[in-house]
Amino acid sequence: VFGLGKTTVSYEFLDNAGNTARCIFSATVFPAPARLTSVELVSPPYRFEQSFFASQFSGYSATVPYETDSMAFVGVLENKLASRFEINGVPAVSDEPSSQFDLTEGSNYFTSNVYARDRI
Repeated sequence: VFGLGKTTVSYEFLDNAGNTARCIFSATVFPAPARLTSVELVSPPYRFEQSFFASQFSGYSATVPYETDSMAFVGVLENKLASRFEINGVPAVSDEPSSQFDLTEGSNYFTSNVYARDRI
């Protein structure tokens, strides 16, 4: 079993007559896709206006009451061991509330970036 990344494998064969042969190759193991499977607004607990989350879509919106001055998110990674993510450049942990983000009156934009841990 190979771990993530590139591994060089070398075999040397010896037959009964003393002849040798060598085989060298590389095996590269890539992580599962680095993507979110869901995102929720947890503080305050509001829903996005879209009725579903799909990682291939890039825009979601939510409307919160006027008195709401901050919010947090919970993102769920598809592969928690092979990837990491950020919200507005702040590292976040899968399945846990993010940092609170201050809101200003009007539109507020948040960007999530998901990365493979080994940057592949």
